[in-house]
Amino acid sequence: MNDRDALIAGILAEPEADLPRLVYADWLDEHAEPKEPERAEFIRLQIETQNIQYVGRHLDDRYADPAWRVRELQLFNSPIAKSWFPEIEFSHLRCRWRDQDEDLVPELIVRRGFIQYVYGFDWWAFNRECDRCHGSGYVEFVDRIASDYECSKCNGTGELSGNLPGLLKSQPVQHFVCKDKHPEQPSFGGHSYWVSSANDTHADFPQSCVVPARIFERLKNKESDGLARYSLRTKANLDLSSAILELARAES
Repeated sequence: MNDRDALIAGILAEPEADLPRLVYADWLDEHAEPKEPERAEFIRLQIETQNIQYVGRHLDDRYADPAWRVRELQLFNSPIAKSWFPEIEFSHLRCRWRDQDEDLVPELIVRRGFIQYVYGFDWWAFNRECDRCHGSGYVEFVDRIASDYECSKCNGTGELSGNLPGLLKSQPVQHFVCKDKHPEQPSFGGHSYWVSSANDTHADFPQSCVVPARIFERLKNKESDGLARYSLRTKANLDLSSAILELARAES
């Protein structure tokens, strides 16, 4: 393990701590070959301005000047910034905040210099059947033998790789929000709930609250009837986030 990998491992081990990130920024300035001053500046700037302070009803004088935000966006939108984060197909990198109007594309939110939040979909996060060859590994043509044409989308494996396990190898993601999953709150009991896809009656529930069985099995509130019940919707979303990240780390 080289110095860079060791420093990244330290950040992954303590995702809530600022110190490992600042140590990494110092290393980028002083020891990286070639040195990466822009990356180091971006990390420090995002950490310094993460918790904007108010004095009474007034913004702290250090942050009243919007120049810090202008500089943050200059660094984030610079051509060199593309090398700071993994290239992930069909996703959008966002600086600090997500686009509330974007519902169709996964969004990766960068805070404190690294991807911290992911707003995505379970089919995007984990391995899934290839939608071009339908899992066969080959594409059929009317005038040719199917096996002559290996599916170029999945390279003949019949499966498309998920994005989240690989992302967690270099980014301290702390929260995953499924854009297409919303816990239901039925009239009975007044609880929010998730439903396992292995539940025999899951088709009777709104699909927005049905989660894949392998994710459901990692929910803390799962019960033997294939439901996971919560007193608050927020708790349901946090439990789902933890289960998704736990599964992704197990597969990374």
